[in-house]
Amino acid sequence: MSKVLEIRGDYKILVTNRDYIIVNTQLDYENHAHFKSVQPMYKLISLIESGILPHSPYLLKAAKRLLGDDFDTLTPQHKKETYKNHHRKSKARYA
Repeated sequence: MSKVLEIRGDYKILVTNRDYIIVNTQLDYENHAHFKSVQPMYKLISLIESGILPHSPYLLKAAKRLLGDDFDTLTPQHKKETYKNHHRKSKARYA
């Protein structure tokens, strides 16, 4: 038996005795995803609401199931460039 934990926008969050389920209320019930903990579930919802594509393979698959055809509207995240100091003295310190 599942209980409704929260309704957040277009998504209904259900709790079972084993896991958490997110259901897209705008689409069919087949557009749902299962999670073992709360934190990645809320992370996915916030990324989808922001229109950002997640990095994690599990979150990508869950986003595809939740959104259906609207999955293509998500934009990829911009990765921050790493800083590399190429000064000759910095190499001598760490070598």
